[in-house]
Amino acid sequence: MKEKLSVITLNINMYNKNSKIKRNTDEVAKFLLAENPSLISLQEFGNRSFNGDINGINLIRILENNNYTIVEPYIDGKNPVNVRLLFDKTKIELVERLPPLYSKFFVNRQIGGLFKTLGGIPLIVFSIHLPLYERNPKEKRQMWENIISFAKVKQNKSIIIAGDFNENSLNNNPTILSDKIEELSNYFKPASEKEIPTWRNKKLDHIFVNPELIVEKYKTLENTVSDHKALTLNFNLEV
Repeated sequence: MKEKLSVITLNINMYNKNSKIKRNTDEVAKFLLAENPSLISLQEFGNRSFNGDINGINLIRILENNNYTIVEPYIDGKNPVNVRLLFDKTKIELVERLPPLYSKFFVNRQIGGLFKTLGGIPLIVFSIHLPLYERNPKEKRQMWENIISFAKVKQNKSIIIAGDFNENSLNNNPTILSDKIEELSNYFKPASEKEIPTWRNKKLDHIFVNPELIVEKYKTLENTVSDHKALTLNFNLEV
């Protein structure tokens, strides 16, 4: 028997002071709920966007009214560049909030949870948002080393790492650490089969899963609520 679940990940662009996107909190919630995801991974989240078009507290309240429960980082930053992870409590149970993959830097940009499905299957999900290399080269290299070390360890669980990695290898315009995407792919498989840009002409957003997880369908979603495209993954877990 298979349990069918899904995840959506989106950088909701609350930190961009100069955003020209016309949106409001209800529109963001409607977009996230449209795919009926089992899990929601958000980046660039805060209580309020820089230009005031999204109220993060109200967004979470809307999602909670639709059966979602939030998992928050251990610490939030003062700017709206935090991550959030939400799960549909009618499909999944949170067993424990997991410590950051890298505990010294940018704890607000990473959150993970150990979940249990209705059939009792364990599932680990992380929502992450890596910083730009140009601003934090030492920290970002260490973050990547920790992520790859985590991926190397054989675990008897299905694992998903989703978010904005700020790494691109498309269009002959690679980021400095784009080779880390390839290195991580030696241990976790990229859920995407098509290399479609997610921000302008770059693919900065990714979903990685451990090889045991059964990928059913993957989509890159155009939207009118962010300057990033969203990614969705439908996957099956064997009961």
